[in-house]
Amino acid sequence: MNLNCPYCGETIPYDPSQAGQPVQCSYCEQTIQMPTVEELPDDLREELLREEAKRHEQQQRSYRRKQDRFLKEMEKEEQQKRREEARRRQQELQKKVEAARRPVPEELAVRKRYLALRALVRWNKLLAALILLAYVGYVVIDVIAALRGTTPWTWVAMKSLLLALPTALGVLMVWASGEVIQVFLDIADDVRITRLLTKKQVYRKRDP
Repeated sequence: MNLNCPYCGETIPYDPSQAGQPVQCSYCEQTIQMPTVEELPDDLREELLREEAKRHEQQQRSYRRKQDRFLKEMEKEEQQKRREEARRRQQELQKKVEAARRPVPEELAVRKRYLALRALVRWNKLLAALILLAYVGYVVIDVIAALRGTTPWTWVAMKSLLLALPTALGVLMVWASGEVIQVFLDIADDVRITRLLTKKQVYRKRDP
């Protein structure tokens, strides 16, 4: 908002902070008394109030924008912290899992015992798979022969049914024997590892 200089008539900017104070006109260099808000004409006072209200609204919008940006930045930082914390916990959990899976020296030493039984367990599983594969191959051969007409379908079905039960029993017995051996090996390993760890703990307590 501007006022007219009473001496030269030129317009000078009105600053409410200088109300009631003497100011110098930049054109005629005369000293004039800056009027207060109450001394302004009604139209100028209304214009000043509108400018003040507009300036206040702009400041409020600017403050809200700054506040929104600040809140968004804080939320982004909080989300980043939560992601980093979750990543750190995941890494710690992964390290603990890897440490738990890593065999201790006592377990490595125990694995070197009963090598023949351990090999037998592996061969039992392979033998069970071979028996099942042999049965499937025999049935496929009979089906091919039946398709060519050299073997009747009733004979193929009868042989397949007759061989199904002994094949299933053979696979079950071989697999079960391997599992039983594995259970006894696990028990023996656990006992051996427990004894080794107990001895280590006893010797560690005896050391000065």
